[in-house]
Amino acid sequence: MTPLYHILVHIPSAVNETMKVGETEIFVDTKFNEFQHRTMKAKVVGIPAKFKSELEVGDYVFHHHHVALSENQIVDPQEKIYRVNYDPFGGSGNQAYLIEKPDGTLLAVADWVFLEPVEEEPELKSSVIELVTFKEPDKRWGRIVYGSQWLESEGLAVGDVVHFAKDADYEMDINGRKLWRMQIHHLLCVKQ
Repeated sequence: MTPLYHILVHIPSAVNETMKVGETEIFVDTKFNEFQHRTMKAKVVGIPAKFKSELEVGDYVFHHHHVALSENQIVDPQEKIYRVNYDPFGGSGNQAYLIEKPDGTLLAVADWVFLEPVEEEPELKSSVIELVTFKEPDKRWGRIVYGSQWLESEGLAVGDVVHFAKDADYEMDINGRKLWRMQIHHLLCVKQ
């Protein structure tokens, strides 16, 4: 099956029903904290004929959590094939965020970028006085971990520490690593 504009993926289960604790795999109640258990990574079984990209059948794609839960995304219910909206020109309609190649290489798609949190140093440093705060610190700084070729055109690079727009930090589990996903236009400035 060759899609025209979308990516086709195989999703065996809409939610991740197990988790590892040490070496032991346990079953979890996916109704509790349902959002955390949604499937957001799937194997690519069809690539869009109308767009050229680095995507190939056999790659994995990290996608929007609605893909596995929306009946509109199902292409073949028996084979569990789903449609992932794809636009190589970016935008909010693009549900494909990150491509994982068979060798483990990760490539951001279009205008998506992934950051790891950067902890801000407290203003007061003392071995005698303990800094106590009642308000959660504003966590809006991150280090770019994955970005597409669009980063260079914006004067940015992997490793840059950037400040981003409020509420742009959508957390995703990327192979066991908690990262923030956002679009390049959410990046506001670079730390010098």
